[in-house]
Amino acid sequence: MTQASGESKTDIQNVEESKTVQLLATGLLEMYEPPLVTINTHLKELTEKQDALADVATNKETLSTISKTGRTGREGSYKASC
Repeated sequence: MTQASGESKTDIQNVEESKTVQLLATGLLEMYEPPLVTINTHLKELTEKQDALADVATNKETLSTISKTGRTGREGSYKASC
């Protein structure tokens, strides 16, 4: 019976060690894993920056089109008046 009680102590120790390792792993994940609110905030900021860049690109394209066609919308009218 000594052997059986020794095995059960080992089994109990293994179970306790396993629980301890799981708790430590959970704690580490909580420390290093950003909360969902932080992720959502970063995504919102990135989306806003992307929208701003898209607006800048659209404005540049519009300005480029205006400068090519002149303010009257007729191509070459600016050059002809100079």
